[in-house]
Amino acid sequence: MSGGLFLSSVCKVLLTNLSPVHFCTPLFLCTAHRLPWCAEPLQLETISIIERLSLINRSGFLTINSQPQLNGVDSEDPVFGWGGSGGVVYQKAYLEFFTSTLNFNKLKKFIDRSGLNLTYHATNHDGSSTFSNNNFSGPAAVTWGVFPGREVLQPTVVDPEAFMVWKDEAFNLWLEQWASIYDDESLSYELMHTIHDTYMLVNVVDNNFQNGDLFSIFDEIVSDDEGSARNAKKSGRRSMSTPANAKPPKF
Repeated sequence: MSGGLFLSSVCKVLLTNLSPVHFCTPLFLCTAHRLPWCAEPLQLETISIIERLSLINRSGFLTINSQPQLNGVDSEDPVFGWGGSGGVVYQKAYLEFFTSTLNFNKLKKFIDRSGLNLTYHATNHDGSSTFSNNNFSGPAAVTWGVFPGREVLQPTVVDPEAFMVWKDEAFNLWLEQWASIYDDESLSYELMHTIHDTYMLVNVVDNNFQNGDLFSIFDEIVSDDEGSARNAKKSGRRSMSTPANAKPPKF
């Protein structure tokens, strides 16, 4: 994903939680082509979902890995192809991100009630709080390809055990490669430690690679939040106004 997009989203987290506007400037002006969690630059396939990722990140889900769904794409496709000629490739839509406990609880509640064919794994930094709706404990392919005269290739899998091992490195990168560049007394340092200590690392897979829409669930969560905020605002205005037929107060 885009480093600049991620940094802008971290900036929003800062403004929401720590308030000082001036602190936003160093992050917002930073040009980053890579993030600590991924050694490779943005993949071409990500362009197809960049607008959706933008909304997701600005809503507080800080994505570090993602892929769109594919259903029978030519292996020589210039954007999505891999593995050589003559093959057909497939992908399940996938997201991995950091987010607050509040956001994760909203997401979990939505998925658990939706009936959609989605699986998720989530953990905090020390593994004391973990969640999953996947009863299968082994690795599951999220990218695979069928090629003439060869076994089905599965270059990318989601593995619950590997996820729990990865979480140690993933969370520590907030401190080792990010917080460490700031002064111990700075708000930047405080923010990185706050994210490390309180956020969840989550992955979500849409198992319906034919016509699923993983990213739409975030649209609905954001819409629900915005609707709740509008209703609360209206309710606040009503409570402060005096009904037309109300009697004047007695003193």
